[in-house]
Amino acid sequence: LCVEALFDALAASLGDSEHCDLLCRALEQAAALQPACVYEVLEAAVAKSPKAVSAVLAHMADARAVDWLRENFREPLSVTELADKVHLAPSTFHRHFKAVTSLSPLQYHKRLRLHEARRLMMVEHADAASAGYAVGYMSPTQFSREYKRLFGAPPKRSLEQRPE
Repeated sequence: LCVEALFDALAASLGDSEHCDLLCRALEQAAALQPACVYEVLEAAVAKSPKAVSAVLAHMADARAVDWLRENFREPLSVTELADKVHLAPSTFHRHFKAVTSLSPLQYHKRLRLHEARRLMMVEHADAASAGYAVGYMSPTQFSREYKRLFGAPPKRSLEQRPE
C-alpha cells in the first residue's frame, strides 16, 4: 500500500461509511505491515482535513469495540471500560458507536446475547434458562423479559415452535 493510494481513499471516504470502513481496514492492515506508512497517511491527512481523520479514527475504534463485544458478549459490559479499550472518552465512544450501529453499546451487547440465546434454543435444543445463563444472564426472569421485548414472544413460545 502506498501513501498516495491510502490518502486518496481517505479523501474519497468522507461522508461514506462503507468506504470509510474499507479504508479503516486498509489502514489497520497497513499498520500491521508498515506502521510508518500509516503515520505518513494520517500526518498528510491531518494537514488537509483534521476532522476527516478524527472520523476515520473513531470509526476504527468502533470496529474494534464491535469485535470485542462479539468475542466477549457473555461478560458484563462496562461502557466506560470498553471506551478505554478503544482509547475514546465514554461520551465520544457512545456517540460514534451509535452512529455506526444505530444502537447504544448496551443495546448492541444485549442483542448479541439474545440472538445467541435464541440460536442455542433453536439449534442446540437448550432450554430457556440454560440459554439465558450461557449468554450471561443471571436471572431467567430478566432474560425472558428482554427476549420477549426483542422477539415479540417469550422464549417458551420459541421453544414450542422449534423444529424437532
